[in-house]
Amino acid sequence: MSEESNLNAKYEGWPLNLIAAWPKVLEILDGKIPVPEVVEVFPTNFCNFACPHCRFRDYHGSSESYMDTSVLYDLLIELSNKGVRAIESGTSGKAGGLNMGTAQSG
Repeated sequence: MSEESNLNAKYEGWPLNLIAAWPKVLEILDGKIPVPEVVEVFPTNFCNFACPHCRFRDYHGSSESYMDTSVLYDLLIELSNKGVRAIESGTSGKAGGLNMGTAQSG
């Protein structure tokens, strides 16, 4: 494969990505910060893997250190209202995620 073919393959489709994101590009050029397409939410910092090589193993929080479900709910509503299209659950280790057992109605 020629060098030109490699270059074309590397950048194939990027103009479409730029056109799709053009409104956000214009916001940036106007000095604004556009709403992100995706937001990663970390409902906890707790990690129970305790990897021996992990330099943060003493700082992973406890199994009770989860984001309050009402705070998470309000955050998700706010992100939705602002136009965020996707939420990813950023978790650490096996215990990461939502501790729905602590949810309380009220």
